[in-house]
Amino acid sequence: MAFKDKVAGFDVAKKCPKGMLNGPCGGVANGMCEVKGPCVWVKVYAKLKSKNRLDEFTKVRMPNAK
Repeated sequence: MAFKDKVAGFDVAKKCPKGMLNGPCGGVANGMCEVKGPCVWVKVYAKLKSKNRLDEFTKVRMPNAK
């Protein structure tokens, strides 16, 4: 699956082990991914919140067509 944009500077399609494009899955606990390490979406949320840009968090992201 290809994804054209970074979110808050994070390449979420590559950083999320489950490839979630629109926010964290249900497998996040205390900021940690159930699969591997810190959840990239928790980092995205924190960065956008600190910049008062949470509107970016709620945008729907679509994968690129190949």
